Order: sequence, then structure tokens, then C-alpha cells
Amino acid sequence: MKRLYLTIILLLILLQTGQSQATTTLNQTFSSMGAVLVDLDVPPANVTIKTTKGSRIIVESSIKLSVPNERLLQFLVKANRYQLQPKYKAEDQLLLLQQKRPESAVVIRGEEVLEKVHYTLYLPQHTAYAKQPKVAG
Repeated sequence: MKRLYLTIILLLILLQTGQSQATTTLNQTFSSMGAVLVDLDVPPANVTIKTTKGSRIIVESSIKLSVPNERLLQFLVKANRYQLQPKYKAEDQLLLLQQKRPESAVVIRGEEVLEKVHYTLYLPQHTAYAKQPKVAG
């Protein structure tokens, strides 16, 4: 009977780890460059805006992969897949943050790995977000 309970517990633990996801959080800091508007080249549903004191813009990227492969996630991070590149447009006083290169699908063993990236923008009080998504804190 004791072995049965031990086997069940072990099986549950293995099932839990088999369904987990690889996750990480990245932070990037940008100078506001005098911008009054900031735009992030991603769907607004994936962005939360918070205000901060000071003049720096901080972007926190929360990344989840649909597979429990931490090594793959670290490889993608080191390859700068999730890095944002700033581009200042003086005529609009707009700071555009966009990915350095277009995203291509990640395929492992013939199956596409799903990536979920959520951005939290910490903007100075004098700066606004161009797309006006949900605002927190």
C-alpha cells in the first residue's frame, strides 16, 4: 500500500514537471530622449503601463515558452530575440521601441514553440503611451 501511494505521488510530480513552461523576465532601460510619447511595436493587449519617477523608460519583458526547455529560452535570450531597439522621431517627439529583427517561428521536432511575451512599460510621469492600453498602478 505504501508503494502505491509513493508511485502515485511520483507520477503526479512527473506530470506536473512535464506540463511546465520555461519562463524568464528581462529588463531594458532607455533614455527618454525628450520624447513625450512612447510606442511599443507590439499588440496593445500585451502591454501594461506604469508610471515611475525620473526620466528613464524601463521595459520589463515577461517571456513564456510553451515547452519546458530552459536551455532553449536562454539561447533565444542570448541571441537577442527579445531585445528592443529605440528609434526617436523628433518631428513627433515619439520614441518607438521595436524588436531588432522580425520574429520567425521557433520549431522543435516539427512542432512550433509558442512564445508569450508581455511587456510592462515604466514611463516617466511626463511621458504617455501612444496606444493607451490597460493602465496599472
